[in-house]
Amino acid sequence: MRALVAIALLATTQAVAAPVSATLHGDLKSFYVTSFPSQWLTLSDDAAPLIDAMGLTEDEALQALGLSSDPMAMGSASARLKLDARWRALRLEAHGALTSGTAVPDSGLPGMSTGAGLSAPEALPLSWRPDTGGGMTALGRMDRLTLSAALHRVDLSVGRQPISFGTGMFFTPMDLVNPFHPATIDTEYKPGVDSLRVDAYAGVSSKITVAVAYAGDAPLVGPERSEGGAPLDDLVLAATAQGTVGVTDVIGFAGAVHGEPVLGLGTMSSVGPVGLHGELTLTLPTDEDPFVRAVAGADWRPTGTTTLMAEGYVQTLGGAGPSHYLDNAHSERLARGELWQLGRSYAALSVAQEITPLVAANAALVANVEDPSGLGVAGLSWSVADNATVGAGAYLGLGQRPEEVPLSLALDPSTGAPSLIPPSDEALATSVRSEFGLYPSALYLQLRTYF
Repeated sequence: MRALVAIALLATTQAVAAPVSATLHGDLKSFYVTSFPSQWLTLSDDAAPLIDAMGLTEDEALQALGLSSDPMAMGSASARLKLDARWRALRLEAHGALTSGTAVPDSGLPGMSTGAGLSAPEALPLSWRPDTGGGMTALGRMDRLTLSAALHRVDLSVGRQPISFGTGMFFTPMDLVNPFHPATIDTEYKPGVDSLRVDAYAGVSSKITVAVAYAGDAPLVGPERSEGGAPLDDLVLAATAQGTVGVTDVIGFAGAVHGEPVLGLGTMSSVGPVGLHGELTLTLPTDEDPFVRAVAGADWRPTGTTTLMAEGYVQTLGGAGPSHYLDNAHSERLARGELWQLGRSYAALSVAQEITPLVAANAALVANVEDPSGLGVAGLSWSVADNATVGAGAYLGLGQRPEEVPLSLALDPSTGAPSLIPPSDEALATSVRSEFGLYPSALYLQLRTYF
């Protein structure tokens, strides 16, 4: 008996004394973005007397009202400190991120972001925005705080972590928690969400994943949800089952996104040197017609330094034509980032080329095939040191520009400053002639260093 007790005490002592391994590292990034807005909201002729009475030129009035077509510049810097600690089957991951920049809120390009300072809804408030006045912005956020355990054939993780599903690259019907917009410059870090995730493995190629993520306080563009909504309105619940048949992976998806049931099916396979992928989701809203989103794509490496990728995408909830696009632009789904497309049918083509072992280039075109219009993207990356990279690129909105909408002015009785009289929804809708014609052009420069 004493021998058994001694063995148990020895085993416990060894378990407690097991070494803890930890690494502390991070990165610094800086961005400079210049955009060239397309001016399609203008001042009407009846605004001229009011502008003259205030001693302003028309250009000064447009600039004061945020309607200037002059180039806009934005600079920002981001720092991220990352802790990765492990003890036996447990792992703790924590990322603290701080981003600051000029007070210009964005580049004028819909959906465009540097990728630094991206946020997400929080069940536990771990972000802070100090009052820095009108000359700059600052945002601090605990972007990762995850405790995970690797058990027998089961991985369990709880805390703030990124959640992703699906196989799509440009178009992501299954990725319903903060997917990236194609105009995001840096997609290295997807914003973490407060969630619980379980991955269970059955054999070598079968896997079941269940995730519950909080997504309740995303800002809304349209009417806000009524008070006292159902508890599921603040959550994304998702479960996937993946198995392999020959060289083909088959993925089943079921979930509830803000209370809306979603069913999906995805696949990944290959035909010779060409990789294939696709996914389809069916959403069943309670107060709207069901809608389908589907993507199919292929990738191919014709040489060891060249990669080609193409995708096609359809969504039945998109606008039937340009005059219906703004209905989607003010939708709750777009406001919370589940989708970014306004139309119905799309195609994308990209090429990545290694020029030298240290220099790589990429180009892509995302097109609304019904307008037609497109978003052109080009970038160049140069590894200037073992731990530093410089990048530069451009975005170009292609398509018919909107027709001009003249706006009238009125004096604010409390401040005496001019304010715009909002145009009618009909005037805005009928002015749109293509989706990507709404996008201006932009240039960016990026520096990344790691430590």
